[in-house]
Amino acid sequence: MRDFFEDKVNFYMILEQQSSMTLREHVVKYRARFDIARQQVLLQTLGGSLEFLHANGIVMRALDPQGILMSESSVAGTTWDGGNALPLIARLSHATVMNIDDDQFTVGCFGDPHFRAPEVLGGQPYTYKADVWSFGVLAYWILTGQLPFSLKTQADMGSDDSSSEEILQESDA
Repeated sequence: MRDFFEDKVNFYMILEQQSSMTLREHVVKYRARFDIARQQVLLQTLGGSLEFLHANGIVMRALDPQGILMSESSVAGTTWDGGNALPLIARLSHATVMNIDDDQFTVGCFGDPHFRAPEVLGGQPYTYKADVWSFGVLAYWILTGQLPFSLKTQADMGSDDSSSEEILQESDA
């Protein structure tokens, strides 16, 4: 992040220009070279980013592989083969600002249903802790290539959006 500012209604972030490769595409494309060391760096970077957002009162509400872009930056002197790419949480359209310390609640069903916390799927109010659930599912998916849970019906997903089935089926290949 280069800079940020806000007005009475919006929060603006000025970010580096990124590739159009999402985390999902990156994991699928580089699965064979995606060793534990790279997974660890990826998860530490994502976890640190989420911690930063939460420390500043920003709740994502839609943390999934489609909302994370991978940088094309590389270590000096190396070419980009996916190994040195770093994640950038890019989809902030559903993020909201909350006072984390007061356990404020928010509502809404956003992002890929497979990465939503149970309370979100159930249409209940939730806190920033729903982001932590989403991060846990994301970590499991990155480490194993599988989802920890399956959603059988559209009702289980909390929406009528079936596009996420196709997204995750590609990643299991």
